[in-house]
Amino acid sequence: TRDVGARAEIATVGEIARTCIQSYGIFPNWVSQLTEFVLGPLLFWPNGVNKCRIECWTIAPDWGDGEGPDYWTVNRGESLCKILLEDTEFGTEIQKSMESPGFKGVPLSYQEARIYHWNQHADRMIGLDSIPSELAVEQVINEDWVYPNDPRLAQITK
Repeated sequence: TRDVGARAEIATVGEIARTCIQSYGIFPNWVSQLTEFVLGPLLFWPNGVNKCRIECWTIAPDWGDGEGPDYWTVNRGESLCKILLEDTEFGTEIQKSMESPGFKGVPLSYQEARIYHWNQHADRMIGLDSIPSELAVEQVINEDWVYPNDPRLAQITK
């Protein structure tokens, strides 16, 4: 494990967080790991087509008079840590591949499907006729995908 400078443990963190990497997502744009030392939220803020600003936090118990812990950078902000460098350095190439004609899409995870479903519902509440077509969410998740009708259930039994 990487030393992030945290010295005090979060007393209420259980055994799972001490022995496994857990990641939590909070709608709409918060992703965070939890360790026994820090909570390290990442917030993703879209700021244009194919662009996003990443906000990195380190939340930890009181560290006294010394420098506070830093989960996401090296040498007190000199550079991003290796994990974030991988995400940010490869992001441009990943985006290009997603925009290529060969890319046909990625199945949504459960959490992503819930967010997409929420956006569809928001568009319906506003009124589909009131939203410019280039801003509207395509209405693709319908009642066929809501339990107990989820078509993936049939695939499980095959």
